[in-house]
Amino acid sequence: MGRRSRKEVNELVQLISRIPWWASVLCAIVAYLVLNALATAPMPKLTQPNQLGSLMVGSVWRGLAFAGQYIVPLLFLLGALMSFVRRREASALVQQAAQTPGAAGLNQMSWPQFERLVGETLRRMGYQITENAGAGPDGGIDLRATRDGQRYIVQCKQWRTYRVGVSVVREHFGIVTAEGAAGGFVVTSGRFTEEAVEFAVGKPIVLIDGERLSKAVATVSRSDRPQMNRDFDATPREPAQAAAPSCPVCNSAMVLRQARQGSRAGQPFWGCRQFPKCRGVRQA
Repeated sequence: MGRRSRKEVNELVQLISRIPWWASVLCAIVAYLVLNALATAPMPKLTQPNQLGSLMVGSVWRGLAFAGQYIVPLLFLLGALMSFVRRREASALVQQAAQTPGAAGLNQMSWPQFERLVGETLRRMGYQITENAGAGPDGGIDLRATRDGQRYIVQCKQWRTYRVGVSVVREHFGIVTAEGAAGGFVVTSGRFTEEAVEFAVGKPIVLIDGERLSKAVATVSRSDRPQMNRDFDATPREPAQAAAPSCPVCNSAMVLRQARQGSRAGQPFWGCRQFPKCRGVRQA
């Protein structure tokens, strides 16, 4: 087998390993049963000369099925084995990071291990994770996460010294928008600059620094079952509002509104729910 062929086989196994291992095993069984049935099917008898062409084509497919009944299931089983091993390694990384909390436990990992740790943590948060296959440029996408039918883009930055700046977050927001994803995560073992944090406000981007990731790892290490966490929800949410005060005129509940004109145009204020019957207001 040539170098190019080995590379193609390796990439195929890598692609299969992105499927859950049990699904790959099931595919291997189905592939063997189907291809074995084709390979062992009786050959039709030649009764007319014009059937020779179709008979030859059938023989070729029979030969391919005979070889494929062993090769295809083997590829699926190799992918399943790789997927199983990677999941075991990811679980071990979670336990390792949980035993050494803080930046020390995160920074002693290689960057592929760091990405795997992030993926396993998000998976235990209820997300379905797909790793970006291949060793080439990832285009700013290290992981793809899915939950409740929504897609999210994940970028990992294992920066041990420097803080992640606003340019990284701005670029990631552009990728999320271009991909049409519901939101995204930028995860680092370090910290984010104030400009990066301010830029992410109001956008479907969750910034996870080393301290936040370490706490999440400690939480998910106690159980392999999905644990929902709203702090790891990239879906934009409306900011919480203060409890509505009572109207100073009629004592009814008030509603937060925004001034449309005058010297306070654009500023929020509390207005009576009975407006225009009652025009009581309070400053927000």
